[in-house]
Amino acid sequence: MRPSTLQNWVHRARARADADAAGGLGGSERDELRRLREENARQCKEIAELGMERDVLKRSVVLWVKEATK
Repeated sequence: MRPSTLQNWVHRARARADADAAGGLGGSERDELRRLREENARQCKEIAELGMERDVLKRSVVLWVKEATK
């Protein structure tokens, strides 16, 4: 192993630790966080829509049963 390789590893590890301590994110980490937040927002919206559809179907079944039992 060459000393320069070990030195590079140490330098990168310290830079990463400093960034983590400061709460900073790298460019690719920011992109990934943004993508995950967008996906989360989309999924939350989809869950809300599916819940509303489920509620409508439940009400429809109740009305259908009431009509069928008259």
